[in-house]
Amino acid sequence: MANIALCTHDKTHATFTNTKSMLESFGHIVSGYGSEEMFASQLANFDIILCTRMSVGSADINAVAGAVDLGTPVICGSIYNASENTSTTAVVSVAVGIANSQETRGASILGFYPKKMHPVFSENMIGLDALCPTFTSASYYGSIRLSELAPGGNVIGNYENTSNSDAVIAIYNKGAIVLNSKTLGADVIFCGFLYGLATYSQAGAGLINSLIENSIIKRFIRGNVRDSANLPISRKLVAINKSDLSLAGSTFSDPSTGEFEIKVGEDAVYTVICYDDDGGTKNALVKDRVISVEE
Repeated sequence: MANIALCTHDKTHATFTNTKSMLESFGHIVSGYGSEEMFASQLANFDIILCTRMSVGSADINAVAGAVDLGTPVICGSIYNASENTSTTAVVSVAVGIANSQETRGASILGFYPKKMHPVFSENMIGLDALCPTFTSASYYGSIRLSELAPGGNVIGNYENTSNSDAVIAIYNKGAIVLNSKTLGADVIFCGFLYGLATYSQAGAGLINSLIENSIIKRFIRGNVRDSANLPISRKLVAINKSDLSLAGSTFSDPSTGEFEIKVGEDAVYTVICYDDDGGTKNALVKDRVISVEE
């Protein structure tokens, strides 16, 4: 169960009320924030922030981005008053640095395509590559073109049934270095079907709940990276879940201390890979059978 800040433009709109009811059906505590009601210091007190039909006002967007900087994870979805098949930069996904722009797809969309093994799919008994209907009827969807996404994320769901189509679910972990060299202070997830004007299907509701639960679980893999002279160094690290070979998380070690922390969603056994920097000549280092710790 999570204490959720649900951010929107208009708290009387069905996208908000349907989403709030869906979240409360899982036992979550939900507080709503409409246009011009959002402040970073206030939002940072919640376990997680969800944005549905989100306000496009810069103060509201920056409040959510500021809460991420303060350590509160966010799942960002649809925006207010978007037109079909248009692109915008007035979105949380851009403000936090995971994208250069975000798309809105037409009202006839039936679902999306899961493309990678991930716990949120197995938890909801959803297979790969087949259309996953997330609403009880056709609806609008958000998406982000792969060319507009920051590197370092995990795209697990696509708008069309091809691996190179626009992202519908993209996961970025705390510590990832995204656009404009910004380091994420908390997990950021883009979920293009976080909308809710049409009622959520069982699969759609279950996926959103699993994304929440995986974001607020506090399990970590920690360590320290040093060079051949035993000096701290910054390198990219990736954790892979050995049970299903899914990407569990990634981060960069601190250049001053060499320390790193990867947030993972399961009490599982992991393989951690430490990569040499771009243009480097050394092979990656691999640590196998790594166990996470809980806080």
